Amino acid sequence: MAANFDQVSELEPFKMMWKIRVKIIRLWRQYSAKGGETIEMALLDYSGDKIHATVKKDLVSHFEPFLKEGESRIFQTFSLTHSSDIIGQVVEVSDVEIMFINGKKHRKVFMCVTE
Repeated sequence: MAANFDQVSELEPFKMMWKIRVKIIRLWRQYSAKGGETIEMALLDYSGDKIHATVKKDLVSHFEPFLKEGESRIFQTFSLTHSSDIIGQVVEVSDVEIMFINGKKHRKVFMCVTE
């Protein structure tokens, strides 16, 4: 059965014809001024490899009903980009601040990270 699917370790940017079977091990919604509201997920394949995935704002309402933490799903025909993770140590975190953006209530936390 696993032979029908690509492994997370095989995925590369600039190709869209992938087919992976993964478990959603973490799922959350995120808002940014640049990207709007997105669905963020940490995914785990049958080999134990993990990858982060984002459902962009234009597709959130379409895919949200099908995505639940702890469930397995098949993802196919998607694109990849290189990650730009921040590597450092969190040295300060602010209190949670409530903000209203476009009439919606959002929580905001500031973090100070050193390299």
